[in-house]
Amino acid sequence: MPIPLEPPSEHAARPSRPMREPAVDGPLAEQLAAEMAQRWQRGERPLAEEFLDRHPELWQQPEDAADLIYEEICLRLERQEEDPAADILRRFPQWRAQLEALLRFHHLLGAGHAVTTFPAAGESLGEFSLLAELGRGASGRVFLARQPSLAGRLVVLKLMPNDQQEHISLARLQHTHIVPLYFIQEHPARNLRLLCMPYLGGTTLAQVLARLADRPPERRRGEDLLRALDEARPATAAILPPRAPRSREYLARTSYAQAVCWIGMCLAEALQYAHDR
Repeated sequence: MPIPLEPPSEHAARPSRPMREPAVDGPLAEQLAAEMAQRWQRGERPLAEEFLDRHPELWQQPEDAADLIYEEICLRLERQEEDPAADILRRFPQWRAQLEALLRFHHLLGAGHAVTTFPAAGESLGEFSLLAELGRGASGRVFLARQPSLAGRLVVLKLMPNDQQEHISLARLQHTHIVPLYFIQEHPARNLRLLCMPYLGGTTLAQVLARLADRPPERRRGEDLLRALDEARPATAAILPPRAPRSREYLARTSYAQAVCWIGMCLAEALQYAHDR
C-alpha cells in the first residue's frame, strides 16, 4: 500500500516488496525492482540511486521510486545487514517521515518478522559508541555510550523493543531525583527504541554497602557514606562541582541513620511524584 510522497527538490525516493520474478511487461518500477533483486541474488549490491539515475523521470514519480527504495530495504534486511534503515533515511532525508512510516508498516505486516536484535558493548548504534553494558532486564538493556557529535559526552542508552511504551511515561517526569530523558531514537531494522539519558556515574548501592562492610552500622556516620560513594565512583562519571552541594554538606554532618533516612525520603518523594502522574 503506497504512502503518498511529495516530489523532492533533488535526488530522493521511497520503497517496494521483497523477492519477485521479472515483470518484463509490467510497470517500469516493478521491472527495475525485479532486476535489483536478481542482481543481489548474483552477489551484486546495486542501490536504489543507480536505477533512479538510469531513469531520472522516476525522481518525479515518488510512488514508483518508493518501490525501488523499499526493495533495497527488504534485500538488506534479508541479509541481516546492520541497521539499513538508518542508511536509507540518511540518503533520502526529504522523505524521512514517510520512510519511517513505511518501515513501521513493514514490521506490523510481518515482512521483517519484528525480531529484536541487541548490539553488544564495543559496537556502534547510529552515532553512539557502546562502551559497556550497565545492566539488563526482561526486555531491555542499558549501556554506557559515547556521543561523538556532542563533544564525545558520556550518556546512558536504554534499549528496548519498539512496542514498549516506557518513553511515554518518562517524558512526563521532571523531578530532581528522577533521571531525565534527553531524547529517543528508533532503529526499525533492529526493532529497537533507544532512550538517551545523562550518565551520572555507575556506582550501585551494593558497591557502596560493600565498602562500608568493614565498619559496623553503629559506628558509621554520614561522612562514611560519602567516602564510600566517592571511592566507588568510576573515573568516567560526571565531574562534581568544586563546591559541595548542600546534600553533601548535610550528609557529612549527619549520623548514618539520618543519612539513610534522607536518601530513603528522596526516593519516596520521586516515587510519589511518578505515581501521581
